[in-house]
Amino acid sequence: MINIVKLNDSGQGNQNFENKKISSREIAELTGKTHDNVLKAIRAMEQAWIKVTGVKFNASE
Repeated sequence: MINIVKLNDSGQGNQNFENKKISSREIAELTGKTHDNVLKAIRAMEQAWIKVTGVKFNASE
């Protein structure tokens, strides 16, 4: 699963916010992309996500 964190106006996402989760397979289905391409995109953006929110994606089986 991938944690999607709702950000406030200042861009801070790691305190007192509702967490929503969506799987990479669900993203692939919704976007019409293949699952492997979704995973590549997730890996490519993870460092930027960490820099903005201070949290890592939550990978699970």
